[in-house]
Amino acid sequence: MRCFRARSWLFAYLDGELSERRRAALEDHLMRCSRCSAELCSSKKQWAGLANVGPAPSIPSDLWGHVIQALNEAERLPWYRLHRVQIFRAACVTACVALGFVSGALLSWRGPPADSVRPEISVSEEMLVAEAFDATAFGLGQEKEGLLRCIPK
Repeated sequence: MRCFRARSWLFAYLDGELSERRRAALEDHLMRCSRCSAELCSSKKQWAGLANVGPAPSIPSDLWGHVIQALNEAERLPWYRLHRVQIFRAACVTACVALGFVSGALLSWRGPPADSVRPEISVSEEMLVAEAFDATAFGLGQEKEGLLRCIPK
């Protein structure tokens, strides 16, 4: 038998509530284990101290009526008052999950791609761009007209 099991049976042993087989196993362990024997002596002293406490205090005769009345009042409470701790926990968990999603999205966002950013073109630069679409340089022919319409003016 291990000490943990023996110590868990000590008060039942002192009360005489153990079966014959368990009592014999505990007594055998107590003969071999000095720590559990010391624990038994300590438990006996505690048990003797409890015997000298005196009579139990008297319980008021209307106590049971008060208990029933408190239970009936608790049943009349609205559901959110009965479960306010669970509701608070659920709200905190929901807020933490939402904060996690938002912060994850903000941390992973890198802004628009660099090639999608279009710089402002001044009027003089606009003329240079229009000249760059020369039909002879690129061999565009009639497509030149369509490309020049895409350039902002």
